[in-house]
Amino acid sequence: NRQFSLDDIPNMSIFQLVEQSNKDNLDNVALDVRTSKNDFNRGIKITYRTYIERMKKSAKSSLDMGIGVNDIIPIILPNIPEARILLYSNSIVGATSYQISPLMPSAQLASILSENQVKNIFIFEQFYEKYSEVLRKSSVENIVLLDGTESLPTSLKVLKEVKDFLTGTRAKNMDKIFKLDRRIVPWSEYDRASRYISGNITPYYDENHVAAIIGTSGTSGTSKGVCMSDKNIN
Repeated sequence: NRQFSLDDIPNMSIFQLVEQSNKDNLDNVALDVRTSKNDFNRGIKITYRTYIERMKKSAKSSLDMGIGVNDIIPIILPNIPEARILLYSNSIVGATSYQISPLMPSAQLASILSENQVKNIFIFEQFYEKYSEVLRKSSVENIVLLDGTESLPTSLKVLKEVKDFLTGTRAKNMDKIFKLDRRIVPWSEYDRASRYISGNITPYYDENHVAAIIGTSGTSGTSKGVCMSDKNIN
């Protein structure tokens, strides 16, 4: 019945804690993702081994893109594996994840981008249009775009690509997006950039480092960003 103490929280980053806690658990399931709203038995399972490997790979891609210590990285994504992976890959390189709800007004995102001198942002394809004007006027250098299929098996990706090709809808939308903004980087291109960083990355940790900024609901006014240290989250 010993009471929990703050001294019980390890002095390490959120990535380091995940990696250490699962060193003997690598082949167990970390994420179980359902891929069909009509068939709950259809899905993919990601082990801790793959999960942690993808965090490290993403960290290398981020380094190649110039992301570093204390950079604020807005993440405007639904609850897909990449949203979790980016939280931890940012931890590895010492950046700060700012996970933003797509309900956030455009004007508020514009303030966040300006006040934090944001250079890199990750955003879901379906949310891009809402914020396209804000992004166009910002000093953001890289806009990494995701469509939700990044973690799907190749067979499911091919089925979706065939459907998109037959309808032509997504191809038209993507052509329009790329013509409007040349700073857009598809996740596949971001992911491949990891090959340019060799060796292992030493995970960043500082006791006062802000690991993530979490937006409040804004029920009493404008949504606020709550700064969370590694120890807060751990």
